[in-house]
Amino acid sequence: MSARRARLTSTSASMTSEASVLIPSVDEGAECRDVVTQLSAAKAALDRVGFTLLSSALRQCAVDGEDTDELERLFLKLS
Repeated sequence: MSARRARLTSTSASMTSEASVLIPSVDEGAECRDVVTQLSAAKAALDRVGFTLLSSALRQCAVDGEDTDELERLFLKLS
């Protein structure tokens, strides 16, 4: 497994873990501050996954000489 794929897998697992805590926290009446902190962590992990995927796609397009306009639009959606 490549280092990039291992990072992506690890970050995806982190994102899943963070997201899986959100609904039970709200259902159990957790403090707003705690829920927002968990939401922030899940969002950060999701952003890292998106940027990692996009980075890989951009590298591949550069190697293949493909047009990157669509990837640029996707990148701007993440920012």
